[in-house]
Amino acid sequence: MAQKFMHYNIVVSCPSDMVGDREKLQNAVAIVNEQNAHFRQMHFDIKYWQKDVLFGVGDPQLIINNSIIKNADMVIALFGSRLGTPTARATSGTIEEIEEMIKAGKQVFVCFSEKDITITASDSEEKLRDILKVREFQKNYKGLYITYRTDEELEEKITNQLRLFVGSIEEDREIYICDVPFTYQEVRGNRPGLENAKELIFIARTGKIFLGKHYNHINQMIKNGGKITYVTSEDFNTVRDTTEYKDNQDTALTILKRLKDIYPDRVNIGFLPTPVNISMYYLKLHDGTEYINVKFNFQTYHGNDKHPMFDLFPNNPMFPIFQHEIVGLQKLIIPIE
Repeated sequence: MAQKFMHYNIVVSCPSDMVGDREKLQNAVAIVNEQNAHFRQMHFDIKYWQKDVLFGVGDPQLIINNSIIKNADMVIALFGSRLGTPTARATSGTIEEIEEMIKAGKQVFVCFSEKDITITASDSEEKLRDILKVREFQKNYKGLYITYRTDEELEEKITNQLRLFVGSIEEDREIYICDVPFTYQEVRGNRPGLENAKELIFIARTGKIFLGKHYNHINQMIKNGGKITYVTSEDFNTVRDTTEYKDNQDTALTILKRLKDIYPDRVNIGFLPTPVNISMYYLKLHDGTEYINVKFNFQTYHGNDKHPMFDLFPNNPMFPIFQHEIVGLQKLIIPIE
């Protein structure tokens, strides 16, 4: 069965001396794409001007900007021994692309190579000036950046940054999204309303942010006859046991207890006898459609690194597994009156 993916455009921008590193960077993107393919129906598409820009007459950099920068979701910029070719508006084309993305409020990853640069007596003063320009730009750059000394380090750091980017997308998306995603914008515009849900099971360490963000929808859901079960952890002696964590948990419990006082038969509050290492949202609509959203330490299941949040649709092979997990966790819940 064909699946429709959400596509995010990554423009890889670099001077000509970094083409080899650009190829290595594509390996990192391929790794993240493979991880996201089944769990999120998400894909990063790599763009760069040599491959994706139709040549034409006019300002070369403006042609690039209008062709790929305008529609980019992020730019990954690589610098080594050169800044690149100056444009009419910036020190180099790569720097102009960074500035355009920052103006648009989009994601920018800047990477500086610290690989050894061989300088011989025959090297021109221009090459030395180019290296100094890169170092000066790095010194004055106002944002965060990464450095690397090997291809493996570049791949590792870019893979990590892309995982964090995926996580930021997931945190911004709602848990009650469409069964079949088309694009990110379409998903947000066509999600089933939480206020019309029949049942919501919400398992998390605190839940303060979720409850605060969706309080009005949850309140309306309960008014409409829906039920909510909120599950937290009894264990306060964990690595994440901080004053802020306790305060957040107390706030979440206060919100739910207030609703339970009004709707005692529609609000259930409980805790698990073991630490909650998983955030899970189970949503059931009145027509029987179910949605599951999960965020957990993947090491619990597969011995891998932490896996960011992903949404499970009924056609996802992992969906039945977490349906089973929901049922199992429900049996462990100890009610809080």
